[in-house]
Amino acid sequence: MNTDLIKSTIQSSHAVIIDIPVGFGYDYLISQLSLPTNAEVIKVLPRIHNTQKTENINAEDVIEIQEKTRGASRNLQIYFILGAEKMSEVAQNKFLKLLEEPRNNLHFVLVTSLNDKILTTIKSRSQYLKIEPISLFESQKLIKKLGIKDTKAKQILFLANGLPEEITKLSLDAKYFKFNLEIMDLAKRWISGSSYQRIVIISRIKTDRVKALAVTAKIIEILGKTISPDNAVQSTRQARKLLLAHKKINQNGNIRLCLLEAIFA
Repeated sequence: MNTDLIKSTIQSSHAVIIDIPVGFGYDYLISQLSLPTNAEVIKVLPRIHNTQKTENINAEDVIEIQEKTRGASRNLQIYFILGAEKMSEVAQNKFLKLLEEPRNNLHFVLVTSLNDKILTTIKSRSQYLKIEPISLFESQKLIKKLGIKDTKAKQILFLANGLPEEITKLSLDAKYFKFNLEIMDLAKRWISGSSYQRIVIISRIKTDRVKALAVTAKIIEILGKTISPDNAVQSTRQARKLLLAHKKINQNGNIRLCLLEAIFA
């Protein structure tokens, strides 16, 4: 991750959109930037408002930012809008007004994993940076810092795919680590197994929707990463079937029937 580029882009721009992979982690991103010690760093996160059932960043949140940033300031202020894809359309339109009236020493950083959810008008007034997963060396360094060694360290490297937040969670949460090891094992056995072996896997996960969704997502991920000219047709066909099964299961479809269709349909 080129932290110098990110930092210089933030400090030279009124607004920056940083596109990160799911599982990268907001805290890790900010911690790596080494922002000036005199900078006032403000984090804005999606939250539940009143009777809402889902978190978002709404117009009320943006109005609060507008009120706090009125007038000149001698201090450097950097607002991190974290999970910016969860900003409502009304909120985004209000936020646009902040970008139309730039102020010295004020910078906005919209961090998102779904850049297509950001209004085009905001994108046109912002610099764009896409962040890739961290390198093997950076991953190993983080795992070592977390005190993980030997076999478990290698397993986490394999499971986390260079995603710092995922590395941290796998390192610190034993239950989460065990769950993901099982998911990876089932996914690999599905890909290499016969129809009968896949039916055995179905029997293990047919009553656990969370596990079924995790397994199908992991199989699709592995198929995408291992595609080659030799297996392209077969892998693509299998991925499409599993994508449909994943969608149906997520919509409360019968797990067993959805996965059997992925095998025999």
